[in-house]
Amino acid sequence: MITLLKRKIFMNTRTKKRARDRKLRLESLERREVLATFGTAWPDARSLTVSFPTDNTQVGAYQNTLRSVLDQVADRQEWQEAVLRAFQTWAVESNINIGLAADRGDNFGAVGLTQNDPRFGDLRIGAIPQTGVLANATPFQTNAGTWAGDVLINTQVNFFLDKWEPGVPVQIPPANDKGPAVELFSVLLHEAGNALGLADVNRPGTVMHQNYLRPIGALTTSDRAAIRSLYGGLRTDVFETTANNSRSTATVIDQGPSNRGRIPVVRKGSLNTTRDVDFYRFTPVANNEKVTIRLRANGISLVKSQLVVTDSRGNVIADAKADSIFANDLELEIGSLADHGDLFVRVDGNGNDVFTIGDYELEIDYRPESQQPVLKPLVYDADAVDDDDDDFTRYDPNQSVDEIFAKAGLIDRERGTNDTRSTATRLESSLGFNQNTRYESIGSLTNSDTDFLVFRSPSQAASSMSIRIESLGVSKATIHADVFDSAGRRVRATATPTADGSVSFLINAPTPNSDYYVRVRAKEQPVRTGNYVTTVDFATSASSGPETREKVATGVAPRTQPTWSRFEVYKTQLFRFDLTAQAPTTGSGVRITIYDAKRATVVFSMATAALSPEVTFAWLQRGVYAVRIDALGQSGIATAPVRYTLSATGISDDQGPLPVDPTDPYGGQPPVDPYGGIDPHISPIPDPYGGANPFPFPDPAPGQPILPASDPPEPYDPWYIDPYYDYYYDTWPYG
Repeated sequence: MITLLKRKIFMNTRTKKRARDRKLRLESLERREVLATFGTAWPDARSLTVSFPTDNTQVGAYQNTLRSVLDQVADRQEWQEAVLRAFQTWAVESNINIGLAADRGDNFGAVGLTQNDPRFGDLRIGAIPQTGVLANATPFQTNAGTWAGDVLINTQVNFFLDKWEPGVPVQIPPANDKGPAVELFSVLLHEAGNALGLADVNRPGTVMHQNYLRPIGALTTSDRAAIRSLYGGLRTDVFETTANNSRSTATVIDQGPSNRGRIPVVRKGSLNTTRDVDFYRFTPVANNEKVTIRLRANGISLVKSQLVVTDSRGNVIADAKADSIFANDLELEIGSLADHGDLFVRVDGNGNDVFTIGDYELEIDYRPESQQPVLKPLVYDADAVDDDDDDFTRYDPNQSVDEIFAKAGLIDRERGTNDTRSTATRLESSLGFNQNTRYESIGSLTNSDTDFLVFRSPSQAASSMSIRIESLGVSKATIHADVFDSAGRRVRATATPTADGSVSFLINAPTPNSDYYVRVRAKEQPVRTGNYVTTVDFATSASSGPETREKVATGVAPRTQPTWSRFEVYKTQLFRFDLTAQAPTTGSGVRITIYDAKRATVVFSMATAALSPEVTFAWLQRGVYAVRIDALGQSGIATAPVRYTLSATGISDDQGPLPVDPTDPYGGQPPVDPYGGIDPHISPIPDPYGGANPFPFPDPAPGQPILPASDPPEPYDPWYIDPYYDYYYDTWPYG
């Protein structure tokens, strides 16, 4: 987060006494920070992936325009390689592995797995307009969902990309209508550090310095120390129990005594430095005329390797080199096996830069050619527009997620093994989260199939349990689901429908340290085959780890009239908003609508029923925002005032400020941080409107309310209950 004004929200919570019947009571808030949480490593850092979503992919209220913006900066493969090089530069310093993943173009922040979701990479790269920053990144944190790891650059910045040739100084182009020129790789390198969990530092000259002052294309000693401290020191080869960097110490590949070449043998390996060499040795299986030796790296890592096969006398039989990080699989076919004796395989890097480091899989395959896979580059560039350098990576918008991932078919191939409560698949707590506070699972539905999943609630009390189930396929079946307690009783839950057919449950006050079951099936008959993802979150004080959700507005919403508050955002940031409501009747709730105060337009709206917390993620640009609070009733008007609390957590971290044009009156001096590197806070500010409508519109006709220029969209009904679930309430139809 290189920043001049680090993200701060000023909340307007003081009111004036306007009329005797006004019942608004807003609490004065203390000074608080709303900042992204750093210092948490990715749980499975050895299998991180980067992806490039298609342009027009939804990013909150915006649409991704990464290609249309950066295609004006450099050739597409050139800027995509710069993105990947930024992440790889950090990865080679410690126990991190970066691969390239396909991206289907699902919305940023879609319900899904925090890591290893098959629809997109863990670290998604996009571009949206942002005010006052160069870019934003979201580190891994338990309250961010699939937003974690995403990097979004500002489309309104004048980026250029330097070649970073040794000994050649960076030539900064002149300013244009977007402002002074900013070196793209420098910004990406900083944001990659943020996405991997590193916080900004007040240390000029380092990549992680909080302000962009000049192009920086290499890590410093302190940058390296920071990433190693977070990810366990220097990079190690977790697959190499003993050194195998020579023919005499070659790792012997065990092909199994009864294999006879019917099943490929796979060995995992890693090149840990630019000079690392791995040797393997195996004896060809008898009665086989030829063998295929395959090195897989595409989708696993960005390593550019070379593969050399020699016989027992050291003669080179065949070799191959990977020249591109976008197509880095290798394959060699060796014939006349009876003439060679033992075969030696040497794997090392093709070059001497960061792309000669990474994990790979070595495969020995004796099967007939018709049974062997065809190596081809992963469809990574999810864009329908052709590009000269992307001829081998076309995106078919009709491809399913299974086809994108090497036509793997169903991710979960079980057939009838978890169709009852007694055979339910037990979910394990997700890596990186406190025990029993989050679960993530991918499953599949086949014809006449029913899946039961079981998981345990945390031992400490949780205010709510959220369950979300979403289809992964392009041709989506309508998912139907039920939730049951440990005794087999169906839990009375709120089932929230979404436009794409997914289902969400919100269950209040789940029983601590108890099993819960989810039954998943398709609504239509016959059942449409497909994959789905399930996530379970428990709202406990421990579930969010070190993150805190700060109160930004709290009070009592009157029964019949809206009340207003204000806050100010000083830099563009992704926020998570949590809304709770308390009322004496179960049929009451509250709706919060956020307006851009300058334009009087709706930014987003969220509603919740009493005792049912609601969560929304929203990108807010720098500026002043008005908050309208309306009490709701299940049958229309609320029957009583409703107490509410709106909390916010800043989950992204920005880079800035914009550089100063050398031709300006300030003489090109670097921008000054008026806060001296200290994070700003949330503070109460005077409310000039006294809780009334803050928009300066003409007086309305007698008896008509004062409203802003655009009314809020109707959010989902917070009391929605599917009649299907009522019908099956308190029953256990299966097993």
